[in-house]
Amino acid sequence: MIALAAGLLLLVGAVMGLLGGGGSILSVPVLTIVAAMPLDEAIFTSLVVVAVTGGLGAALRARRGQVRGVVAAMLGGSGIVGAYVGGRLSAYVPERWLLSAFAALMLFTALAMLWPTLRQRGAPPGDERGAAQQERPPRLWLFVPVGVGIGMLTGLVGVGGGFLIVPALLLLARLSVEVATGTSQLVICMQAASAIAAHASHARADVRLTAAFTALSVVGVIGGTAIAPRFAASTLRTFLGSLILLVAVLMTARAC
Repeated sequence: MIALAAGLLLLVGAVMGLLGGGGSILSVPVLTIVAAMPLDEAIFTSLVVVAVTGGLGAALRARRGQVRGVVAAMLGGSGIVGAYVGGRLSAYVPERWLLSAFAALMLFTALAMLWPTLRQRGAPPGDERGAAQQERPPRLWLFVPVGVGIGMLTGLVGVGGGFLIVPALLLLARLSVEVATGTSQLVICMQAASAIAAHASHARADVRLTAAFTALSVVGVIGGTAIAPRFAASTLRTFLGSLILLVAVLMTARAC
């Protein structure tokens, strides 16, 4: 089962490299269901994987000019606070509640990823709403509440929050998809590092397993980032949304 978990975490890293987020929400289910880790250990291990892969992904994207440091500092700065608070609170939340919250989060993520595809199929020809949306001015004042909220999710359940960060950067900062993807990975790294500091007070992880899983995810990020230009983002989003929906059903069954 450890070998299967290792292979799946390689896939998690590849998804992080392809989409700038979203893959990390699969790491906790992989570690709890496949590797049979206790939830607190799985969350801590996931955060380490997310922090390292997010940082590496951001570095690779920065070489292409696809990272905006100032924007990442604004969103990630408030996210650091939220992640630390969420990480400390997780020690007082019953495991069943965390599992239920994680399953609900996965269902929301899957629907959010699948919704653009469904909406596009139902949109009338020549719909110009997307172009009009891009012309609106940035709404950077929303970064603080959005960053705190996403950060708290990171700290509580061990996800990077890229599935929320990328849309936030698209809607609030008006970045292109490529730049939002790279900037998201830097924000993920910042939030996950803060959450690790919070979880270190009450959670422990197997150092060797964590290092091995992280190394595999790093290989996945490098590969995913390299092949990202070859795939349409909508196709990847639909595939990942369907996969997350399937895993969410398994998590819901376990929580019940």
